[in-house]
Amino acid sequence: MGYEISLKLAWNELDRLGLEDCTVPFLGEDHLIRRGERAVLRPGGQPAGEMEAVLILDYLIGTARSGFSPSGSWISFKEAPAGVTFRRMEGGDMALEVEALPGIMVRVIFWEGDEELPPEAVMLFDRALTGVYCTEDVAVLLMAVAQKLMDAGK
Repeated sequence: MGYEISLKLAWNELDRLGLEDCTVPFLGEDHLIRRGERAVLRPGGQPAGEMEAVLILDYLIGTARSGFSPSGSWISFKEAPAGVTFRRMEGGDMALEVEALPGIMVRVIFWEGDEELPPEAVMLFDRALTGVYCTEDVAVLLMAVAQKLMDAGK
């Protein structure tokens, strides 16, 4: 679905960095990274989807380059470099945290809505993630978390 160039660049960078084969937990599932085969495998050995693979590979590259140490400062997507605008709201009717990758938490805050306002949700992440991921990767990660939550609700 259009991730071929991103995957090629990521694998080339992993080769350059000399990272070894490893296992990376992503949204609760261990993914095996086989650099020699240029494969990201889900549990059971089936290939991961391109979106998952790009996120995991870019995570490995970003953490290898700059590490990741949570700052403790939570931001929404609009506060990320080149992020889009979301309406700011206080409170929430329900909230949860999802560990997307090792040390990478995503907070999701939900509002039920009423006769005046529609239901809404906002996703927050640690500001330090913008040192690991570019803005596009942050958007894709948040989409992956949203999809995982929707799948869990089925």
